Amino acid sequence: MKKSWRKIIVDYVEYTWCLPGNCPCCSDGHILVHSKGALNFQVLYLDIYVWDLEIRPKTVELAIKFGLANGWTPKCKGSGFYLGYDNGFIALPHGVHFTSELNKN
Repeated sequence: MKKSWRKIIVDYVEYTWCLPGNCPCCSDGHILVHSKGALNFQVLYLDIYVWDLEIRPKTVELAIKFGLANGWTPKCKGSGFYLGYDNGFIALPHGVHFTSELNKN
C-alpha cells in the first residue's frame, strides 16, 4: 500500500503533507499541510490549480515558510489557512480557496 502522507522538516519542525488523489482525507485541489501530531488544528491548504506551480517537496517547504510568516498558526485551533500562487505565494482572503477566484469580477 502506498503511503499517503509525506514527512517534511522545515526549520527543525516536522510537518506532514499530502496531495489530492493520494490521500482520502485531502481536499480536492489542495495540498494539505499540518504540523506533526496536530491533525485537529489549523491546516495549510495550497491551491494546486495554477499553471506555473511545480509540485515538489521544495515547493511545500517554501509554502510552509510563507504561511508561517503570514499568519498560519499550525498549533492553534482555527479554520484553514489558504495559499494561492501568482508568480509567488499569496495568502488568500477569508472565504477564497483558489487563486482563480481572485480574478472574478
